[in-house]
Parts: sequence; C-alpha cells; structure tokens
Amino acid sequence: MKTRYIALFAVLALVLAACGGGEEASDTTAADPTDEAAAETVEDTPDPTEEPAAEEAELTQVDAEPTEDAAPAADDPRAADAAALAAMIDGESFPYELEDEQANGPLFLYLAATETDPTLVRAALQALDESYCPGEFDGCNPIDEEFLSVVTSHLSADTDPNIVTAAIELGGKALNLDEEPAELLDAMLALAADIDDPALDAAVANEIWQADWEGNPAVEALYLEAVSSDVDYLNKVGTFRIETGSPSQLAAFDDFYTALTANLGHENFAIHGGSLKALGEMMATVDRSDPRWQEVYDAADVARTNVHPFVRGAAMNAWESMKALEAIPTVISDHLADFEDGGLGSVSFTAYDGRSDSIGFDISAWSNVTDAAMTMLWWSTSGQDWHFDYLGDYDIELGEGAPEVDDQIAAIADEARAWFTANEAAIAAAAAGGA
Repeated sequence: MKTRYIALFAVLALVLAACGGGEEASDTTAADPTDEAAAETVEDTPDPTEEPAAEEAELTQVDAEPTEDAAPAADDPRAADAAALAAMIDGESFPYELEDEQANGPLFLYLAATETDPTLVRAALQALDESYCPGEFDGCNPIDEEFLSVVTSHLSADTDPNIVTAAIELGGKALNLDEEPAELLDAMLALAADIDDPALDAAVANEIWQADWEGNPAVEALYLEAVSSDVDYLNKVGTFRIETGSPSQLAAFDDFYTALTANLGHENFAIHGGSLKALGEMMATVDRSDPRWQEVYDAADVARTNVHPFVRGAAMNAWESMKALEAIPTVISDHLADFEDGGLGSVSFTAYDGRSDSIGFDISAWSNVTDAAMTMLWWSTSGQDWHFDYLGDYDIELGEGAPEVDDQIAAIADEARAWFTANEAAIAAAAAGGA
C-alpha cells in the first residue's frame, strides 16, 4: 500500500467542460490550439504477448454493498422501470439511444446504486456519462447529490477495476461543478494513494485536473509523482495536465521545476516535449532575471533542432508561452519551412480496467512546426504595435478546391518574413528591454 498521501490528507481542508469535458486553458496564455488529443499510437503500445493485461479486465462481484447514503429506499418508484431497463443491456453496455435519453438517467442511477451484478453496475455508470451534466443543459440531467453519493460510494467501496474506472471518469465530470464535491475528490485521491498501480494513478490524474487543484497539496503530490515517474504514460499524463493547467499557481513550483527539467532529453519524445511545454508555461509568470527563465529558454534552443518534430514544436510552444521576443530572429530564419507533422499522436497504454487507452498531444492547430512557430510569433508579439496577428489576420481555407493547408501556411510564412524585415529594429529593442 502506498502512503504518500497520509500526511497530506490532514491539510487537504486548507485547501470545465459541459457534458463531455474539455481542456482547460492556461491562465498565462490566450486559448491556444496546441494540445488536442488524437488517435495515432506512437509509444507504449500494450504488448499483445502479455497476460490478460492487454485484454479487458475480468468482471468480478462487487466487493461491498453501496453505502447507506447511496442506497435508494426499498419502495423507490423507479424500481420497476429500472428493472425493465436493465433487461435491455446489450452485452456489457446499454444501446446509445437508451444512454442518451434524459429520462433514463435517474433509472441508470438507481441501477448503479442497487445492482450487485458488476456488468450491470459498470454499464449503468457508463450510461450516466451521457445522461448527466455538471449544470443545466438541454436534454441532460444536472448532477445532483444522489449522483455524487452513488459515484463516491463506488470510488470508496469497490475494487472491481471496471467499476472503479467508470466511477473515476464520472468523478472527473462532477469536479466541474461550481461547488467542488470535496468528499468525491477525497475518494479519488484515496484510490490513488491506496492502490499501487500506475494505470490507476494515470486514470485519476487524467480526470482530477478538472478540479481547482493547483495549491491543493494532495493533488499536487499525485501530479508530482506522475511527472517524476519512469512509467512513460503516467509521466506524459502528468506533463500534459501541468501544461494545460495553471502552473504558475503551483504551491510546489520548485519541486515541479526540478522534476520537469530532469525529463529534458528523455528518450521518449512525448516526455521530452511535454516537459518542455509545461516548463514554458511555468516560466510565463517568472521574472526574466530568474536564472530558471534563461535555463528553460536555452533548453528550448537545444530542443528546436531535435530529430523529432514534436520536440521541435514544443520548443516553439515554450518560447511562445514565455513571450521570448529574443527568439524571433531564430524562429524566422530556421523554422518557417518545417512542415513535418509533429502532433496528432498519443501515448498508448493498458488502462486500469484492461482496455487500451491513450493520452494525446499536439504542437499546434495544424500539427506542424511552422504552424507552431508562427503561433509563437502571434502570441509573443501580442500587445505590440507591430503585432504579427497570425491567428487573427489570416484564414486557412478548407474544402473542395482549397489549396493544400501547408501551401497556405507557407504563403503566410513569406508574409511573416516580410513583417520581420519591416519590424526587426523594434523587435530587437523590445527584446533588449525585456518587453
């Protein structure tokens, strides 16, 4: 049993996304289209020769009855309709049209609270993801106290990996509530503390970012362990969530800096690039006189010549976050003709419930280094009279008859070179003044 949170829970009290979740924008940059999950597998693909780890985890009986708070009354009027709904299960899940029907939400909640058949419990929990939302939305039931009680009870009382995984995913959705459910958050943290399994840690870390977690010592401890891990997929989950969170608000800022800089040069390009991107975000609010700012700048300068385009693009992302005006001449001269695909990938792994899962990454909206470089120009010059408004002044045409996207970006890159020539003196003066 792991004990890393025992001391931290004592201080826990000191301490997005509608129905489908979503990425949280950093508080130090404009909404940046650089980190979208995708589907191509590039690392850590589960080994098909391994034991049933690569297969779906075997369902077992629920280890404990739902807690008293979660259990509906014996004469609950939903019982008959819920039983009829349960009979409609198709294999291990319910048909989507049933899951998506708002009126079925309370029935699935009843099944999740009362059923002892683990297949039905998991299927009911998965169905709740379609029929409940953290707020008032058309066609969706708002998450209520019964929902929180049922999900928390499964997080606290079950050990079946399939049920636990479904409950973790619902827990992530509930963390988007305006009033954060502290008991549910504690239950998610307790799972990661008590079960020594990196796949479980990854599942929790991949959902818990939706809480206001920066400054919460227990959550920060989970992420710090992730970015320090030698398990590639857990490390990448950690770096991705640090990068897309609010890293300037980290209470353990120095510890995260140490852990992330140790990842620079990592043999897994996703870890190397992801750590550099996160460090760039961290430096966005650090004074340039701080030696760490220059260290991260220099790390990006090294990474920009890396063999992998994701790492090269991550260098552009880091300089972008840092508003590193002094890097603009290098960006203009060396990185406006690099159209190698550096994104739309994912680190794959076998999830806690035995299924294949992944954590995605990208470097820019169009997933190439030149696009990332010009996005760097856009953000680093924002607020200047000579702003290069790449994302505002230029549109990429799509559809039949439109030029290739790379050709359109290349044409804009020519304009960026002309813009630099016209504003080189102003850029140099601003860079020298630390503007």
